[in-house]
Order: sequence, then structure tokens, then C-alpha cells
Amino acid sequence: MNPRIIENQRRIALELIDRLATRLTPGRPFLEEIRREFQRRKHFGARDRRLYRELVFTWLRFRGWFDRVRAAVGDERAADLLVLLAPDSPEVLPLQTALEQPGGLARKAGNIVLERLAERIPEVELRLEDLLPGWFRSHCPALFEPEEIWLQTRRPPFWLRAQRGTADELVHELGREGIRSVASPRLPGAVMLHEYIDFDNHPLVESGRAEIQDIGSQALLHMARPLPGEHWLDLCAGGGGKTLQLAAMVGADGRVTAHDVRRDALMETRRRLNRAGLKNARIEPVLPEAGFAAFDGVLVDAPCSASGTWRRHPFLKHQINPILIKRHARDQLRILERGAERVRPGGRLLYATCSLSRHENEEVVTAFLKARGDFHLEKPAWLPKTVEAAEAGWVTLLPSALNSDGYFLACLRRED
Repeated sequence: MNPRIIENQRRIALELIDRLATRLTPGRPFLEEIRREFQRRKHFGARDRRLYRELVFTWLRFRGWFDRVRAAVGDERAADLLVLLAPDSPEVLPLQTALEQPGGLARKAGNIVLERLAERIPEVELRLEDLLPGWFRSHCPALFEPEEIWLQTRRPPFWLRAQRGTADELVHELGREGIRSVASPRLPGAVMLHEYIDFDNHPLVESGRAEIQDIGSQALLHMARPLPGEHWLDLCAGGGGKTLQLAAMVGADGRVTAHDVRRDALMETRRRLNRAGLKNARIEPVLPEAGFAAFDGVLVDAPCSASGTWRRHPFLKHQINPILIKRHARDQLRILERGAERVRPGGRLLYATCSLSRHENEEVVTAFLKARGDFHLEKPAWLPKTVEAAEAGWVTLLPSALNSDGYFLACLRRED
């Protein structure tokens, strides 16, 4: 490729980063900001958008290193860093080849990456821990282990759940379309695609045979094991991913009630239930009265900081702060208390988040149990071989356990 084109692409990447950095603030829809910035540049074609999206996301994943390199040795070396660490896509390959590193370093092990970068940028010491917010170490020390930190720089696999039929049948159907995938040996129904594709409107999804759902999210309900014939309340149903999974697990003799304060989210849940042909779930915009303790189980998949999803959404680690996490924790405790009032004696209350902060997880459950002596913690009914429950009984699902996002689960039982 013409050296002038390559130099221009590197310059544009830095311009985009500088503009987007000013909008990386709490609560701001950052993906929408990227889309608007691309729209502003009328000359961008599809290939340009793919290239700069890769470079922007590489910056988000490696910002701790990028900022240090840029401050110490300038823009040119910082642009080198971005190119070397970007995924080896066809759009990025010409820039990597120009640096005599075709394919870049993204697929190499963390220690090899550090060695190569030390050779290229000896003026700056780069440490793995600089890739995560330092203040978060006290929230989840385990996330600062080298394996976990390095996983944070890589997008997690694309997972499906077989809604109807088995995982092997789903893999076979995908294979007929030339889509390479594999059934998980760790979790029934989970299927991993070997590449990311736009699957939202795929016939397998639109026909209700498959749902897009991270394997870690799928694992939470497998760990709790709702029983056939039970009646469950999904208190924070959102778009309905776990509602559908619950409905499949309790079977035709069971029932699932889906509630959420967001009416638009419930509309999406209804759409997904209809396409899956599930008749044992209903939408309930108005929450059943407190004290109406008729549910065998209540799932509280609570809104949270989503710190467990930094692999998938790296911008979030730059938008969150300790103050916001404490606000989430206060709201989560209130929601958990609302859910508790609707659990029958002897029934179960599941508390789940996609956060890895102890303030949103262990501390919320501890505060709840202190206030509610009629509930106690139980260990999960089942655990994947790579996952262990804490002595107290709750589970922190780190990304390395299933090559997934990160999650937390506490299984609580109400006294008879």
C-alpha cells in the first residue's frame, strides 16, 4: 500500500481517538458516539469504518499503555502501538506489514507481547496491570491476575444457546451454511461460533431455534437449576434472554412471569417469546403486590456497572467510577428486597449481576441477609468443572473460567 495512504490512516485514527476521548464520560452511549463520528466523515466507506473501529477499540482495550507511550515518546510511536496490538483483520494488515509485523501481536501470549513491545519501545515500561483501572483492584483482586488481565484485551467468543433442539443439531445447521461452530463440552445447549457475524436477523434466531447469549449468562441458571413445573418471576427481565431460558427449563407444566420497569424492554421480551413459541411465559408490566409470595423462585438479574463485560464493551471501564458503583449497590439492595417479598416459604431467590465488584455482589448479599433472617445462602446445585463456589456459597464467574464475560450469582432460600 502507498506509504502516504498508510500515514494518512494513522493520522485519522489519532484524530478520531482525540475526539472520542472527550465523550468517554459516565452514562454516555459510546457506541452511538462512534457511529456519529463515522457519519460525520462522509468519505468513509465500509472498509474505512471497519479499520477505524478496530483501531478505536484497540485504543479502548490498551488505553493504559497508549497514554503512557504517547506522553513519553509521541504520536508516531503511539500509533505504532495501536497498529501492532490491533486484531489481524484484512483492513489492519497493510498497516502491520508496513511495521514489518504482519498479523500484529494480538494473538500472541501476554509475555511475548510485552517482550516485543519492549524491543520496539524501550523508553517506556509497560505493565499488564496498567490495562485495568487501578482503583478496581480492591473491588476484584482476582481480575488482576495476569491471565485475567490479558483476557480483558481480547473480545470474548460469540455464543449461541440452542432454544429448540440440541447444541449438536444447531452446530450441524450452522455447518450447512458454512458457519464454523462447536458445541461446548461444559454446558448443554451452548454453541461457540469461530467468528463474529451479524446474527441478529439470522433465520435460526428469527425462527426461535437459537438465541444469542453469552455462555457465562447461560451458566447462571444451570447452576441454580430451576425445576420442571415451577413458577418463576424474572424481576428484571430486560430483553428476555433469561426469561426464555427459564421458560425452557421449567417446561410446559411450569410458568414464568417476566417483569421490568422498562416497557420497551418487555416488548422485546414478548417478541422473542412469540418467535420461540413459548406459551408458558407471560409479560407483567405491573409487579405483583408485595406479600403475594406465590413464586417458587424469583430471579433478580440486577442492573449493574457491567464491569464483567469489559472484554466485550471496553469503553465501560473508562466510564465507571467508585461513586457510580456505590449507587448501583444501593439500588440493587432495594430490588433484591422487592424480589424477596414475592418468594414463597421454602422458595428460592437468585441474585445475579454481570459485575465483578464486591460492592455490587458480596456486600449486597451480606447486607440483605443481615436484614432478612428468613433467608439463607445455598451453594449452587451444579458448577462447571472450572468454577468453584466461595465458602459462603456465592459464585464469582471470572472470564477465564468459561472464556466468557464475568458474572456473580448468589442462591438464597427462604425458610419454610
